Amino acid sequence: LALILSVFLVIIICTFNLTISTRSINGILFYLHVLSINRDILPKPDASSPFMAIAAIVDMLSLNNPGVKMCFYPGMDSFAVVMFSLIGPITFLVIVGSAFFLPKVRCINIHKVHMTVGPRITPVLATLIMFSFTKFFDVVLFSLLYTDLCDVSTQKCWTVWYFDGTLKYFSSPKHIVLGVISLAILLFFLIPVMTTIIFGDLLKRCIRKQWYWNFIDTFYCSFKFRFGFWIGIRLLFRIILMTKILLTDSESILLTICIAHFIIFFQMLFTPFRHLRFERCLPRRLREKYFTEEFSKFVANMNDNIFMINIAVLFTFLLYELKPENIQWIVLLSEMAALLQFSIILIYHTFEYSPFGPKIVQCFKYTFHFFQTRKIFLLKKASQQDSHNSQLSSHELNIPQINLVLRPLNEQRDSSRETSEESEVETTVFEGQISEEEEACDDREGVEVNMNTLTTPLLVEKKEEKGL
Repeated sequence: LALILSVFLVIIICTFNLTISTRSINGILFYLHVLSINRDILPKPDASSPFMAIAAIVDMLSLNNPGVKMCFYPGMDSFAVVMFSLIGPITFLVIVGSAFFLPKVRCINIHKVHMTVGPRITPVLATLIMFSFTKFFDVVLFSLLYTDLCDVSTQKCWTVWYFDGTLKYFSSPKHIVLGVISLAILLFFLIPVMTTIIFGDLLKRCIRKQWYWNFIDTFYCSFKFRFGFWIGIRLLFRIILMTKILLTDSESILLTICIAHFIIFFQMLFTPFRHLRFERCLPRRLREKYFTEEFSKFVANMNDNIFMINIAVLFTFLLYELKPENIQWIVLLSEMAALLQFSIILIYHTFEYSPFGPKIVQCFKYTFHFFQTRKIFLLKKASQQDSHNSQLSSHELNIPQINLVLRPLNEQRDSSRETSEESEVETTVFEGQISEEEEACDDREGVEVNMNTLTTPLLVEKKEEKGL
């Protein structure tokens, strides 16, 4: 399970470029390490709980057992537990380390491998070192602890392994194997990594190798030039938290709260992170208008601070020793908030760094263009139908047009002035017509009147004017 999980995480990190050089996953790494260090203090949901999946995801990202204790065979002891816990981080380093030996394999197209994976090899290696550092340190600390057992009757004492009294400290074969592996990890991995990350800038003056400079720049590129040491300080905080075995639970919780508040205060005051990159996931106009470099710096620092606030709030509630049921819900809400924020980070990396981003954006563009074209087509079709219906209605009515002129009764024109005799005749005829129409209307009360046959004194047929 650990081997499959390690390979899966390496594929995800390489595909989505979830490396520390992108300045977006430093907070989630610190959050996972803090929960992994204090996993003995934090309550876990029951195996039958529907929220068990959330705790399992957090545990798998922390390279721990997914929420429950596993026994792979009968009689599995603490020695086997430690050896199985080393599979995940060692697989990390073996997979990435093998990439440096690919050029010697003739059957592999190394040019294609270099074009796809080559630029990310060093950031991925640095990320996996930070990812597995806490697990390695925990295994070494777990393996090298000891205690003394004394026989009261014989007054003899002997040193045994702290977690298994049947194994004598560096005397029994199992603990010799465990101790040798732990010392090798401590001398050849943990101490060099700690020294390199904490004192990397000072060692640059002595080591002039190009690979070393690239390696150090990968760790420090997340921070401003003056604050490259901050990643070493954060690593040192992890080591301090691992000394919880020498403290009580309340003292360990208080130490975690103090470290989280110090990180929040320092990062709010100095904003050590560089700006996030928004080149592929946002349009150019939107990027230039809103996502400026200053705003991107604010987003990068606030992203990390939210994880620190999550840690501070969670362990503050733990300090007050509430009911176990309430503590379990608080831990669950904290993990849900962290996973939600990590999901947003994963979406950002999908559009900004992964090869799937441009394809997804192009698919969105095609979909939007299709619906926009369909909308325009439907509007044109509706307008054509309306115009066709209006033409049909005008042809069905077929109303003849009569040119009429509206004139007031008292209007007189020089060009249409008539003689007194003609006007008297027209007046007599016109009055006779009105009297006949009134009598006809009286005889036809209640009958529908045809408006086209009515005449009024204001409607006069237009005549062609003749020139004087």
